[in-house]
Amino acid sequence: TIRITFSVQSYTGLIFFVVTVLSLIIIMFVITIKRIKEVK
Repeated sequence: TIRITFSVQSYTGLIFFVVTVLSLIIIMFVITIKRIKEVK
């Protein structure tokens, strides 16, 4: 049971990490688009 719970926690942490990274990428992408629109 210890290994199972550890695997679940690691999996949840991995998902949280991926979601955080994707969020940062999306934010940077949106900011870049806004800057491009302002330049034009």
